[in-house]
Amino acid sequence: MSGDWAWNQAVHHSLHSLHLQVTYWPTSQDDIAKDKEAHGAVFVPIILGSNKTTVSVATGQNDYWPVYLSIGNVHNNV
Repeated sequence: MSGDWAWNQAVHHSLHSLHLQVTYWPTSQDDIAKDKEAHGAVFVPIILGSNKTTVSVATGQNDYWPVYLSIGNVHNNV
């Protein structure tokens, strides 16, 4: 595996995620706004990611897949 392949995969995935966000986000907000029971609700996107991490110190070369989770409407200053 070369670094170029990994970079291309990451960029492709990011662009695909951005495309989904741009096309899905506005319609979701409209759907929430139309529902009278959802008055005052907030649309909170979830960012979820995982990657393989190899830990060799004191574990004997074990692989772990930590999960990273964040909400998508946090301002940069937070």
